[in-house]
Amino acid sequence: MSIAATVLLAALASCSSVEDAVPIPLGSCGLVGCVSGAQLSFRVATTTEVLLASTIEMCRNSQCSRATPTSVPTGAGEGSGARLVGAIDAAYTVWGAQAGRFVIEAWAPGTGAYPYGLADGDRYELRLIDGGGARIAETTTTVTYVESYPNGKACDLQPCRAASHDGGDFTAPTPSDGGTDAASSD
Repeated sequence: MSIAATVLLAALASCSSVEDAVPIPLGSCGLVGCVSGAQLSFRVATTTEVLLASTIEMCRNSQCSRATPTSVPTGAGEGSGARLVGAIDAAYTVWGAQAGRFVIEAWAPGTGAYPYGLADGDRYELRLIDGGGARIAETTTTVTYVESYPNGKACDLQPCRAASHDGGDFTAPTPSDGGTDAASSD
């Protein structure tokens, strides 16, 4: 069976009835995929040692997941990440930006059928918490999801819903400048 025929059969199978299906000429739809959800990020100036002793936490509507990095990238453009464990499905990546600076990025996909458990007004939080429990960096946002149809409305039966937020720049306190109380935004 051709890819186009497989896509058409999959599209028809997802309709509640054959009458709901929009006739699509075979071969006219692309196969661009997407995952609905939200991505948050911020940049932080800190040391590898501080990052490895810290926890990355992402929350959606006060439901949180977290993880402690097990490795940190050593060069600019390199990334290291894993799943966050807890109440929401989420994952993180720590990107090397330049000496002593890292980008912390986290993604929480939607779940289930459209609208994927995602509602405009969802509140997201991303935090980097040091080994003593102090917040090194954090960003919070309330989102409005942008809907898109990567293959066109005639081909995608449901839209992708995505939101993103850049929380800015932070500098982590070091033991030499008085401890680990709070981060400062550059």
